[in-house]
Amino acid sequence: VQLLGIRGEAAERHPLHELRDTVRDLLIGIGLQETISYSLIGPAWLERLTADGAPLGPDAIRVRNPTSAAQSVARPTLRASLLDTAARNQKHRDGFGIFEIAPVYLPRDGDLPDERWTVAFLLTGKAEQQTWLTKPRDYDVYDARGIILALHRGLSAAGVASRGDRTTGA
Repeated sequence: VQLLGIRGEAAERHPLHELRDTVRDLLIGIGLQETISYSLIGPAWLERLTADGAPLGPDAIRVRNPTSAAQSVARPTLRASLLDTAARNQKHRDGFGIFEIAPVYLPRDGDLPDERWTVAFLLTGKAEQQTWLTKPRDYDVYDARGIILALHRGLSAAGVASRGDRTTGA
């Protein structure tokens, strides 16, 4: 590659970028819509993730000087972001499926947080609307299972083996 008389090498993409793009393409192809949300969330969302308000894991990393209380902790899970997005959009549609591929932040003793790229999806409401041929149908566990299986098949076809994949003997 030559730019303004300077020769340079084309940058290679990291394999994790390729993996994220493959997962994104597969989930969009399945029919889910991608969401992008802030990495900082309000601590109240973390309390709403369980019925009794108990934490899901280690304490979230608090921001020292947040711009607002709604963005005062680094998210340790994508669940809060997906639920917030769903809550804001449910009034506009009877049903939808959304996903996000983004980092979550987990505390590490005496060190920078552990930044882990994660994928999560959420299905809510009607999977199928009523027509003169069909009855309306809500999303269920079989829809979620189908998405996971389609993602697994798509990744296998793309040459990505999962940990503990029985077909590869890993």
